[in-house]
Amino acid sequence: MRFQERKTRARSGVRRVRPVEVMTQPRVASCGERCDAFTLVELMVVVAIVLVLFGLTLPAIQSAQQRAGGIACLNNLKQLQVGWQLYADDHSGSLALNWSNNEGGTWRSTKNSWCGPSSAPRDQDEKNLQEGVLYSYCSTPQIFVCPSDNSPVLDSGKRRSRSYSVNSTFAGNYSFRAHPHPRFETLRKIEEAGGQAATLFVFVDEHEMSIDDGHFLVWPRPETTRPNTPAARHNRAGTFSFADGHCETRRWLGSMRAVKAGGMPLVGKQLKDLHWLQDHAHIR
Repeated sequence: MRFQERKTRARSGVRRVRPVEVMTQPRVASCGERCDAFTLVELMVVVAIVLVLFGLTLPAIQSAQQRAGGIACLNNLKQLQVGWQLYADDHSGSLALNWSNNEGGTWRSTKNSWCGPSSAPRDQDEKNLQEGVLYSYCSTPQIFVCPSDNSPVLDSGKRRSRSYSVNSTFAGNYSFRAHPHPRFETLRKIEEAGGQAATLFVFVDEHEMSIDDGHFLVWPRPETTRPNTPAARHNRAGTFSFADGHCETRRWLGSMRAVKAGGMPLVGKQLKDLHWLQDHAHIR
């Protein structure tokens, strides 16, 4: 009977149409049934864990950034030191001048000095550096600035063009007439450093609140005050180049805050840091 019915339908040309499936909205899970989505409490727990992990890794990230900045700073000092040495080689051992003057209340290096008439807090660009006698040996402006030094130029907000200064022992012009501080020997030729070249620093990364001209002054012992202050931008450490050509980082024992020249005497760890500067700034 069924076979006969199929046969009859086939002969008549009538096709059987399947019912169309109608799409319906997904059923919402009711109470007591399992739901695969996160609850608000679970999301808050995940966010809290992420924040805790970020807080734990942030100091390590910052420390790594400071170390990277310190390495780049040492590389800058190395290039400046090479330029300083090449200048001496080309001038029969005579060192690039490291003179400065107070011009209308602003301390600037002189035009014939290593960095030209530069005053770091006031230089709007690299033009003053380009007048310096070392610029033909170090003609990349970026190497005059520590990568971690973001201090602005006064009255403009631009980033400064110089972070480094030169030890006043090397071809400096400091006058003692108005200052009753111990005298120290100023070197005019590189060979005058003798066997102490490896212990006398030349370039120093100077504190942003201390730097002005390119002349870094350190009064010798038994002085207990600090007219200029080295930077501590790299995880409480400063960077230096030395007369024999090597560069190194010095981690400070105490805090490095720029203080007014002739201010309160330093004590404790700060005095020990000053003694290190004095021992590496002058001929003994």
